[in-house]
Amino acid sequence: MDEVVTIRVPQDRETPVTPLLRSGHAYRYAYTRSDDSRRMDDIGQDYLVIRESGTRFAFALCDGVSQSFLGDLAATILAEALVNWLWEVDFEAGDPGTLVRRCRSMLADLTSPATEQVMHTQLPADLPGMLRDVLEQKRRIGSESTFVAGVIGHDVSPATFVWMGDSRLRIWLREKNAPVDFGDVFHTRERWSTRKGSVGEIRSYSIPSDEIVRMVAYSDGLAWADQQLTVSLVDDGLEQIIAESRSLPASDDVSYLEYVRRQNATESARDGALLHADTSSSRETEFGSTGQRVAAIDEPAALDGGATTLVPADSKQASQLIAGRVDNRVDVRNQRQGAVRARIGPRQLLFVVLLAIAVAVVVLAWL
Repeated sequence: MDEVVTIRVPQDRETPVTPLLRSGHAYRYAYTRSDDSRRMDDIGQDYLVIRESGTRFAFALCDGVSQSFLGDLAATILAEALVNWLWEVDFEAGDPGTLVRRCRSMLADLTSPATEQVMHTQLPADLPGMLRDVLEQKRRIGSESTFVAGVIGHDVSPATFVWMGDSRLRIWLREKNAPVDFGDVFHTRERWSTRKGSVGEIRSYSIPSDEIVRMVAYSDGLAWADQQLTVSLVDDGLEQIIAESRSLPASDDVSYLEYVRRQNATESARDGALLHADTSSSRETEFGSTGQRVAAIDEPAALDGGATTLVPADSKQASQLIAGRVDNRVDVRNQRQGAVRARIGPRQLLFVVLLAIAVAVVVLAWL
């Protein structure tokens, strides 16, 4: 039986483009916080979870809504729930409406435990009074997040995708030069709320897994680069686009995930052999020409609590992974229990400052 690997990408640091190789597929992911969050050493509001084995691949990419109560909280709760649901449920080809109803039901069931977690999340004791008041008002509204999530098999079993919000999903099918045209279906107003459940329309897409050759998902922090991301870039090119996003006036968190189906057993054997070749020269991977070695994860090693991590082909990358770049031993939900230690984002501080100015203007006008 194939070993199951779960990756939870940390929200409190940058994760460079990380390519990984499996017997039937390859994938890569990256994460960076907004410029404001990096400067203030604040955690990001995006959250990306990946779960995969030799025969299945599931993911959830969630983008917390900054104007809700600690949007990163909703993102972590939702991503974990979506990946568990997609991994455990057997999806059959059929009416898309059935998939949407099942998803809506799952999201509704999630509101009760999520609301309890929101209500029990403690704010720092030294938080300024006005900021505390604003956050307590937001607490009553709840925490919110957008999402895009999916599961892909290696045969004719249905590949299933669901999403709400403006994070992007791109899918390329066999013998097609352009991604599937979903139309105008990525809207900021559509999201999941810990208090209300699904807000707006749940979008879905299903197709036999073996029809998919490539899939890309990313948060709205890269929406400005939609055109550039219609082609598969080498790692350095993708890193450059992500770096450029941090210099934009409207810099936002960025989560990126790309999945590529490997064509046949011959290709798998060829790439597997190259993993242990001399790294001084560049090599061709599913993602283009790059000198960076790809991690081999056909035999993942067990860590604490039965979690798994990845066995990379490169010892330096191995030490980085074990040190925490991909730290699967940490359950983000457990981190959220207890106090939130000075993790109040720059957008919330700006909101409080503007509110204070507005109050001052009204008082002066009244006087």
